[in-house]
Amino acid sequence: MKNTLSLMWKMKWVAFATLFIEMLILLPAYFVLFRFGEKSLAVNLAVTPVGSSEHLTVLIDAISNNPAFVYGVLVLVLTLPLLFLTKVALAAGTMASAQDGELKLSIWLSHAGRNLFPALGLFLRWIIVPVVLCGAAAVLVTMTDGTVKKLMTALLVIAWLLSVSWFSFALNFTVAREKKALIRGFSVLLKNINRFAVTAAVFVVVGGFIKLMDFSYFSANSALETGLGFGIVGALLLGLATRLLVLFWQTSHVEGWRKVTSS
Repeated sequence: MKNTLSLMWKMKWVAFATLFIEMLILLPAYFVLFRFGEKSLAVNLAVTPVGSSEHLTVLIDAISNNPAFVYGVLVLVLTLPLLFLTKVALAAGTMASAQDGELKLSIWLSHAGRNLFPALGLFLRWIIVPVVLCGAAAVLVTMTDGTVKKLMTALLVIAWLLSVSWFSFALNFTVAREKKALIRGFSVLLKNINRFAVTAAVFVVVGGFIKLMDFSYFSANSALETGLGFGIVGALLLGLATRLLVLFWQTSHVEGWRKVTSS
Protein backbone atom coordinates (compact mmCIF):
# COMPACT_ATOMS: atom_id res chain seq x y z
CA MET A 1 0.00 0.00 0.00
CA LYS A 2 2.99 2.32 0.44
CA ASN A 3 3.50 2.58 -3.33
CA THR A 4 -0.24 3.11 -3.82
CA LEU A 5 -0.40 6.00 -1.37
CA SER A 6 2.77 7.52 -2.83
CA LEU A 7 1.35 7.40 -6.36
CA MET A 8 -1.99 8.71 -5.14
CA TRP A 9 -0.27 11.67 -3.48
CA LYS A 10 1.62 12.49 -6.69
CA MET A 11 -1.67 12.39 -8.61
CA LYS A 12 -3.83 14.23 -6.07
CA TRP A 13 -4.34 17.00 -8.62
CA VAL A 14 -6.36 14.50 -10.70
CA ALA A 15 -9.13 14.58 -8.08
CA PHE A 16 -9.29 18.39 -8.23
CA ALA A 17 -9.21 18.41 -12.04
CA THR A 18 -11.90 15.72 -12.27
CA LEU A 19 -14.18 17.63 -9.91
CA PHE A 20 -13.65 20.84 -11.89
CA ILE A 21 -14.40 19.16 -15.26
CA GLU A 22 -17.54 17.48 -13.92
CA MET A 23 -18.67 20.82 -12.47
CA LEU A 24 -18.31 22.43 -15.91
CA ILE A 25 -20.46 19.71 -17.46
CA LEU A 26 -23.18 20.04 -14.82
CA LEU A 27 -23.03 23.84 -14.73
CA PRO A 28 -25.80 24.40 -17.33
CA ALA A 29 -28.13 22.10 -15.40
CA TYR A 30 -27.51 23.82 -12.09
CA PHE A 31 -27.82 27.23 -13.74
CA VAL A 32 -31.32 26.29 -14.91
CA LEU A 33 -32.13 24.88 -11.47
CA PHE A 34 -31.14 28.19 -9.89
CA ARG A 35 -32.99 30.17 -12.55
CA PHE A 36 -36.30 28.29 -12.53
CA GLY A 37 -36.20 26.39 -9.25
CA GLU A 38 -35.55 27.20 -5.65
CA LYS A 39 -31.96 27.73 -4.56
CA SER A 40 -32.34 25.43 -1.56
CA LEU A 41 -33.35 22.57 -3.86
CA ALA A 42 -30.35 23.15 -6.12
CA VAL A 43 -28.05 23.10 -3.09
CA ASN A 44 -29.60 19.88 -1.81
CA LEU A 45 -29.20 18.26 -5.23
CA ALA A 46 -25.53 19.24 -5.22
CA VAL A 47 -25.05 17.78 -1.74
CA THR A 48 -26.72 14.40 -2.28
CA PRO A 49 -25.17 11.65 -4.46
CA VAL A 50 -26.82 11.22 -7.86
CA GLY A 51 -29.12 8.19 -7.84
CA SER A 52 -29.38 7.91 -4.05
CA SER A 53 -32.75 7.65 -2.35
CA GLU A 54 -32.28 11.14 -0.87
CA HIS A 55 -31.51 12.54 -4.34
CA LEU A 56 -34.66 10.99 -5.82
CA THR A 57 -36.74 12.29 -2.92
CA VAL A 58 -35.53 15.83 -3.52
CA LEU A 59 -36.24 15.54 -7.25
CA ILE A 60 -39.76 14.18 -6.79
CA ASP A 61 -40.59 16.83 -4.19
CA ALA A 62 -39.25 19.60 -6.44
CA ILE A 63 -41.19 18.42 -9.49
CA SER A 64 -44.39 18.04 -7.48
CA ASN A 65 -44.22 21.48 -5.92
CA ASN A 66 -42.55 23.51 -8.66
CA PRO A 67 -43.43 22.58 -12.28
CA ALA A 68 -40.80 25.00 -13.62
CA PHE A 69 -38.17 22.87 -11.90
CA VAL A 70 -38.77 20.23 -14.58
CA TYR A 71 -36.70 22.33 -16.99
CA GLY A 72 -33.70 22.00 -14.72
CA VAL A 73 -34.22 18.26 -14.35
CA LEU A 74 -34.50 17.91 -18.15
CA VAL A 75 -31.18 19.68 -18.70
CA LEU A 76 -29.61 17.53 -15.98
CA VAL A 77 -30.81 14.33 -17.67
CA LEU A 78 -29.47 15.49 -21.04
CA THR A 79 -26.02 16.09 -19.54
CA LEU A 80 -25.76 12.67 -17.88
CA PRO A 81 -24.57 10.79 -21.04
CA LEU A 82 -21.81 13.35 -21.53
CA LEU A 83 -20.90 13.06 -17.85
CA PHE A 84 -20.71 9.26 -18.14
CA LEU A 85 -18.44 9.39 -21.21
CA THR A 86 -16.24 11.94 -19.47
CA LYS A 87 -15.93 9.72 -16.41
CA VAL A 88 -14.92 6.74 -18.57
CA ALA A 89 -12.36 8.82 -20.47
CA LEU A 90 -10.84 10.36 -17.35
CA ALA A 91 -10.64 6.96 -15.63
CA ALA A 92 -8.72 5.61 -18.63
CA GLY A 93 -6.53 8.71 -18.68
CA THR A 94 -5.72 8.27 -14.99
CA MET A 95 -4.70 4.65 -15.53
CA ALA A 96 -2.52 5.54 -18.51
CA SER A 97 -0.81 8.43 -16.73
CA ALA A 98 -0.17 6.31 -13.65
CA GLN A 99 1.39 3.62 -15.82
CA ASP A 100 3.83 5.82 -17.74
CA GLY A 101 4.55 8.24 -14.90
CA GLU A 102 3.83 11.31 -17.06
CA LEU A 103 1.89 13.20 -14.40
CA LYS A 104 0.99 16.34 -16.31
CA LEU A 105 -2.47 17.78 -16.94
CA SER A 106 -2.02 18.01 -20.72
CA ILE A 107 -0.78 14.43 -20.99
CA TRP A 108 -3.55 13.18 -18.70
CA LEU A 109 -6.18 14.82 -20.92
CA SER A 110 -4.45 13.45 -24.02
CA HIS A 111 -4.53 9.94 -22.57
CA ALA A 112 -8.20 10.41 -21.69
CA GLY A 113 -9.16 11.41 -25.24
CA ARG A 114 -7.08 8.71 -26.88
CA ASN A 115 -8.43 5.92 -24.68
CA LEU A 116 -12.10 6.89 -24.58
CA PHE A 117 -13.37 4.47 -27.23
CA PRO A 118 -11.16 1.50 -26.19
CA ALA A 119 -12.29 2.00 -22.58
CA LEU A 120 -15.92 2.30 -23.67
CA GLY A 121 -15.59 -0.92 -25.66
CA LEU A 122 -14.17 -2.67 -22.60
CA PHE A 123 -17.04 -1.32 -20.50
CA LEU A 124 -19.63 -2.72 -22.91
CA ARG A 125 -17.96 -6.14 -22.81
CA TRP A 126 -17.55 -6.04 -19.03
CA ILE A 127 -21.08 -4.92 -18.11
CA ILE A 128 -22.34 -8.51 -18.35
CA VAL A 129 -20.10 -9.40 -15.37
CA PRO A 130 -21.91 -7.27 -12.72
CA VAL A 131 -25.26 -8.10 -14.33
CA VAL A 132 -24.65 -11.81 -13.73
CA LEU A 133 -22.82 -11.63 -10.37
CA CYS A 134 -24.88 -8.88 -8.79
CA GLY A 135 -28.08 -10.21 -10.32
CA ALA A 136 -27.52 -13.63 -8.74
CA ALA A 137 -26.69 -12.03 -5.38
CA ALA A 138 -29.77 -9.78 -5.61
CA VAL A 139 -31.99 -12.83 -6.18
CA LEU A 140 -30.56 -14.42 -3.03
CA VAL A 141 -31.28 -11.22 -1.10
CA THR A 142 -34.94 -11.28 -2.13
CA MET A 143 -35.28 -14.96 -1.19
CA THR A 144 -33.95 -14.61 2.36
CA ASP A 145 -34.67 -12.61 5.51
CA GLY A 146 -33.17 -11.80 8.89
CA THR A 147 -29.47 -12.47 9.41
CA VAL A 148 -29.20 -14.47 6.19
CA LYS A 149 -30.58 -11.50 4.27
CA LYS A 150 -27.86 -9.28 5.75
CA LEU A 151 -25.22 -11.80 4.73
CA MET A 152 -26.62 -11.94 1.20
CA THR A 153 -26.63 -8.13 1.07
CA ALA A 154 -22.95 -8.17 2.06
CA LEU A 155 -22.40 -10.75 -0.70
CA LEU A 156 -24.08 -8.38 -3.16
CA VAL A 157 -21.68 -5.58 -2.19
CA ILE A 158 -18.69 -7.92 -2.53
CA ALA A 159 -19.92 -9.07 -5.94
CA TRP A 160 -20.15 -5.44 -7.10
CA LEU A 161 -16.69 -4.57 -5.78
CA LEU A 162 -15.20 -7.69 -7.40
CA SER A 163 -16.81 -6.73 -10.70
CA VAL A 164 -15.44 -3.17 -10.55
CA SER A 165 -12.02 -4.47 -9.54
CA TRP A 166 -12.06 -6.82 -12.52
CA PHE A 167 -12.85 -3.87 -14.79
CA SER A 168 -10.11 -1.74 -13.21
CA PHE A 169 -7.43 -4.38 -13.78
CA ALA A 170 -8.70 -5.00 -17.33
CA LEU A 171 -8.60 -1.25 -18.03
CA ASN A 172 -4.86 -1.31 -17.37
CA PHE A 173 -4.41 -3.73 -20.27
CA THR A 174 -6.74 -1.68 -22.47
CA VAL A 175 -4.84 1.59 -22.05
CA ALA A 176 -1.58 -0.33 -22.54
CA ARG A 177 -3.01 -1.45 -25.91
CA GLU A 178 -2.79 -5.15 -25.04
CA LYS A 179 -5.25 -7.77 -26.24
CA LYS A 180 -7.67 -9.95 -24.24
CA ALA A 181 -7.92 -7.25 -21.58
CA LEU A 182 -11.00 -8.68 -19.86
CA ILE A 183 -9.59 -12.20 -19.55
CA ARG A 184 -6.18 -11.01 -18.44
CA GLY A 185 -7.76 -8.56 -16.02
CA PHE A 186 -9.50 -11.46 -14.29
CA SER A 187 -6.20 -13.34 -14.07
CA VAL A 188 -4.54 -10.32 -12.42
CA LEU A 189 -7.48 -10.01 -10.02
CA LEU A 190 -6.99 -13.60 -8.87
CA LYS A 191 -3.32 -12.90 -8.19
CA ASN A 192 -4.23 -9.75 -6.24
CA ILE A 193 -6.95 -11.10 -3.95
CA ASN A 194 -5.15 -9.83 -0.84
CA ARG A 195 -4.73 -6.37 -2.38
CA PHE A 196 -8.38 -6.40 -3.42
CA ALA A 197 -9.48 -7.28 0.12
CA VAL A 198 -7.48 -4.42 1.65
CA THR A 199 -8.45 -1.92 -1.05
CA ALA A 200 -12.14 -2.88 -0.89
CA ALA A 201 -12.14 -2.66 2.92
CA VAL A 202 -10.65 0.84 2.85
CA PHE A 203 -13.05 1.83 0.07
CA VAL A 204 -16.13 0.59 1.96
CA VAL A 205 -15.13 2.10 5.31
CA VAL A 206 -14.11 5.50 3.97
CA GLY A 207 -16.93 5.51 1.43
CA GLY A 208 -19.42 4.69 4.18
CA PHE A 209 -18.08 7.57 6.26
CA ILE A 210 -18.41 9.96 3.30
CA LYS A 211 -21.94 8.69 2.71
CA LEU A 212 -22.77 9.30 6.36
CA MET A 213 -21.34 12.82 6.13
CA ASP A 214 -23.37 13.33 2.95
CA PHE A 215 -26.59 12.28 4.67
CA SER A 216 -25.87 14.32 7.81
CA TYR A 217 -24.97 17.36 5.73
CA PHE A 218 -28.09 16.91 3.60
CA SER A 219 -30.25 16.84 6.74
CA ALA A 220 -28.55 19.88 8.26
CA ASN A 221 -28.64 21.87 5.06
CA SER A 222 -32.26 21.14 4.10
CA ALA A 223 -33.26 24.67 5.03
CA LEU A 224 -32.23 27.67 2.93
CA GLU A 225 -31.27 29.74 5.97
CA THR A 226 -28.18 27.55 6.49
CA GLY A 227 -26.61 29.57 3.70
CA LEU A 228 -26.19 29.00 -0.02
CA GLY A 229 -22.42 29.60 0.05
CA PHE A 230 -21.99 27.17 2.93
CA GLY A 231 -24.00 24.57 1.04
CA ILE A 232 -21.91 24.87 -2.12
CA VAL A 233 -18.59 24.70 -0.25
CA GLY A 234 -19.73 21.66 1.71
CA ALA A 235 -20.89 19.89 -1.45
CA LEU A 236 -17.55 20.57 -3.16
CA LEU A 237 -15.56 19.23 -0.20
CA LEU A 238 -17.64 16.05 -0.08
CA GLY A 239 -17.26 15.68 -3.85
CA LEU A 240 -13.50 16.11 -3.59
CA ALA A 241 -13.30 13.49 -0.82
CA THR A 242 -15.20 11.05 -3.01
CA ARG A 243 -12.89 11.61 -5.97
CA LEU A 244 -9.81 11.17 -3.80
CA LEU A 245 -11.22 7.83 -2.67
CA VAL A 246 -11.78 6.81 -6.30
CA LEU A 247 -8.20 7.87 -7.06
CA PHE A 248 -7.00 5.58 -4.25
CA TRP A 249 -8.92 2.70 -5.87
CA GLN A 250 -7.41 3.43 -9.29
CA THR A 251 -3.81 3.77 -8.14
CA SER A 252 -4.10 0.58 -6.08
CA HIS A 253 -5.17 -1.31 -9.20
CA VAL A 254 -2.37 0.19 -11.27
CA GLU A 255 0.18 -0.94 -8.67
CA GLY A 256 -1.39 -4.40 -8.50
CA TRP A 257 -1.32 -4.69 -12.28
CA ARG A 258 2.26 -3.47 -12.45
CA LYS A 259 3.39 -5.97 -9.81
CA VAL A 260 1.94 -8.93 -11.71
CA THR A 261 2.95 -7.93 -15.25
CA SER A 262 6.50 -6.95 -14.31
CA SER A 263 7.27 -10.20 -12.51
